[in-house]
Amino acid sequence: MTRSEKKRRVEALIEHWHAPLGLANWTFQTTFDGGAKEQATCIADPEYRNARLNFNLRRIGPHEIEELVCHELMHCHGWALGAYAFKWAANDGTKREVVRQAEELLTTAVSRAFLPLLPKVVT
Repeated sequence: MTRSEKKRRVEALIEHWHAPLGLANWTFQTTFDGGAKEQATCIADPEYRNARLNFNLRRIGPHEIEELVCHELMHCHGWALGAYAFKWAANDGTKREVVRQAEELLTTAVSRAFLPLLPKVVT
C-alpha cells in the first residue's frame, strides 16, 4: 500500500467513523508524518470539540490503519479525564507514566470493543 493510499484510507475512516463513535459535533485536523515518534497521536480540546490527529504513515502497516484510526478518535472521549490525571501527577515522572499507561490501556480496550461494530469503509 502506497503512502497516498494509506492517507486516503485514514481520511475515509475518520470521515465515516467519527459520527458512529459519538464525535459527530467535533472537527478534526489531520496531518501526516508530523515528526511524532509514535504511529499516531491525538491532541483533543473537548471544550471546543476539536482535535488534531497525526498519523506517521512510515510507521503504520496497512493492517494497522483501522485500529489506529479508531484508537485516536477514542482519545477524544477520555481527553478531559487524562488531562486532570496529568495535572494531579504534576512533575512526578513516575505518576505521569502511570497515567499515560492507564489512559492508553483504557483507550485501546474501548476502541477494540467498538471496532467490530463500526461500518465497513471501502476506499
